[in-house]
Amino acid sequence: MRYVTGFFCRPNNTIVGSTYGRGLWTIDFRINLRRFPYKRYCRLPCRIWPWDRFRWLPDPPDWRELDVTVFLGGHVNGLVLEGQRVAALSVTPGTAFQRWVGPRAASSGQSVEPLDIVESEGGWGFKAVPGPLAAVRAGHVVTGVILDGGGRIWGILSAKVAFRAPKRSSGVSPLRPGGEEVADTSKRKPAAPYVTLSTNLAMPGLPVVGADGVLHVLVREVSDDLVPALELRVDGEAVSERMVAERRAGEKEGQLLVRLVLPESLPKGEHGLEVVDRSGRGKTLARASFVTAEIDDFDEEEERER
Repeated sequence: MRYVTGFFCRPNNTIVGSTYGRGLWTIDFRINLRRFPYKRYCRLPCRIWPWDRFRWLPDPPDWRELDVTVFLGGHVNGLVLEGQRVAALSVTPGTAFQRWVGPRAASSGQSVEPLDIVESEGGWGFKAVPGPLAAVRAGHVVTGVILDGGGRIWGILSAKVAFRAPKRSSGVSPLRPGGEEVADTSKRKPAAPYVTLSTNLAMPGLPVVGADGVLHVLVREVSDDLVPALELRVDGEAVSERMVAERRAGEKEGQLLVRLVLPESLPKGEHGLEVVDRSGRGKTLARASFVTAEIDDFDEEEERER
């Protein structure tokens, strides 16, 4: 994404980013707002330890009420507590993590507090924390940290070996100690078409069409057989042949370049351009906005600001 126009932070630890010409994107900080899939991750010899006891639990708790972070490709080798709050964690170098927050662990309007995770070869150890100390004495490594709905430590997960980091492949296998999870990419959808607009005026914000009426349109991620069927529309009306000064393939595969000369009769203000597939049911593939204005309008505004 080359042109980011804004960000919106949501309470579920995702950020929505708006872009110029490529729509909205979501940044996910590896937090899943659903209960921890215990059977998928934890199989014998995998254990659940309350943080303040030297004895592990034979039965799993209600994961809907808990906040679980599992560590992949490495393990936790240090835990620092401030009361019952996790101040920091140390993990072996190269460790990744995945977090699962149960629906009862936090209300919809409450943000999930991030964990302070630091890579360390030797680690900080587990001084005066019975649960992880008991796990290490049993020959396990700490593979997960469990918090309650208030962000306080509840317990830990342990296993004989570390969970292995997911790998991309065409199949799926369960993730468990000594196993791995692989992503199914066989049904991945192709990239969606998108459109970028530009003009001969260098101005911030939306593209501004000046007195020359020129609007450059670049459509990307379209198949070669679809290019002839693409139709451009301005404010819902098909662009006429007289408005098309140039139409050709772009420098890269899957691109279409069009240079439009907009009529002077087009009202000043913001307008929308659509890329429509005429070969189907007139489906709109991509949208973008631009502005038509007199250059004198901007000069007068600059004078007022001075």
